[in-house]
Amino acid sequence: MAHWAASLCAALNNRERGLASACNLDPDLNGPDFEQALGELLEWERVRHLEEKFEDLGKEGPQIKPPVVKARDATRRRLKAFKGALDETLYKQFSHAAVDDEKATIAYETLLSQLGDPSVVLATTNYDRSAESALLRMGRRVRNGFAGEPPRRQLFKPGNLVDGAGTDTPVLHLHGAVGWYERDGDVVLENAEDGHDPNRGTPVVLYPDPQKEPVANAIVAELWREFDLAVTETPNVLVLGHSLHDRMLVDRLQNLSPKQRLAVSAFSADEQKRVAKLLPDALVFKLDFKPGVGLGKAALKHLDL
Repeated sequence: MAHWAASLCAALNNRERGLASACNLDPDLNGPDFEQALGELLEWERVRHLEEKFEDLGKEGPQIKPPVVKARDATRRRLKAFKGALDETLYKQFSHAAVDDEKATIAYETLLSQLGDPSVVLATTNYDRSAESALLRMGRRVRNGFAGEPPRRQLFKPGNLVDGAGTDTPVLHLHGAVGWYERDGDVVLENAEDGHDPNRGTPVVLYPDPQKEPVANAIVAELWREFDLAVTETPNVLVLGHSLHDRMLVDRLQNLSPKQRLAVSAFSADEQKRVAKLLPDALVFKLDFKPGVGLGKAALKHLDL
């Protein structure tokens, strides 16, 4: 997230000097603060239509004050520039061009081997599609909710995704993913290596926001229903690389059955303390994906907290 904050601020200031600051964004924001700042700006963008509804509050006499009109037009123009920069940098940070397939494959192979090569349902809040790529290179069949084989048009139909666990590996993108576009009432899968293209449709992602409501998005809500089914039925839940700033995900993990086992990866001491506070019954592990010479390594280490 920190790299994304810097990239987004640079893209905004390239569009208009000082635009990042006007959006209350700073290149040095850490992950949680970046999510908070983005969430507030996106919330403002969602309710701006109310400003025109109550425009009479800006009137002096029969006419709207010119400064009110001017400010509203400037806000509309700058928010459009912000959304364009947000999508552009999201794809720059998380497109498949930023993924090393070999390292990702070796890392997943190592991790799953340490876990005993189980049948899994993989749920991720990341926007990249490295998991599917790695699993396919490992010889596993993947189900990500899209029907149709390339080069045919692949449409999103996620029903009964987790029923394939065992023969296929379901991959649930709980926040959407790069290359997912909504157009003409369908969600279409495009090449994950391409940059953002507004002509292809609207990106299907849940942008960073601590207060986001995934079930409010009809497309993503279907994946969360599949996730709820998977979490309810599985005896073991392993959480990898998540900062636990997603309220809905934490709620589900806090409500697991006492018979279910939960393990959560945490890298820094602060993350380890946060996991221990939010999920006191979880086993806490440290997961290292350390790049070597052309390799990726995964090491699960138990932490005694």
